[in-house]
Amino acid sequence: MSTPEPNEDRPQPQVVRRFLQAFVSADSYGFVLLLIIASYVLSVTVASDWGASAVVFIQIGTAWFALRTAQARRPVRRAAFVLMARRSCAETAPSGTDCGGCDSGAAGAAG
Repeated sequence: MSTPEPNEDRPQPQVVRRFLQAFVSADSYGFVLLLIIASYVLSVTVASDWGASAVVFIQIGTAWFALRTAQARRPVRRAAFVLMARRSCAETAPSGTDCGGCDSGAAGAAG
């Protein structure tokens, strides 16, 4: 009688666990990749007014997590967050409104 061979096509539980952990670990770009995918899916599926705001919010989180994962220094992360917040304010505010000092014309000209 022969002994049953282990299924070589089936991944080891440790490999699967490490793969899934890479997507939620703060030191891995897996979560950044998931945020990029979520941003894309949301931008192509939602056509309402709040959809643009949600996409901008996810993109800000994606950029922040990418800087955090890249171990950017705290002042760089803060400066990037301030710039992204100003940009999102200019993008999501109704035209003709003042959003706390944002220059929507200058911020909107870049994109």
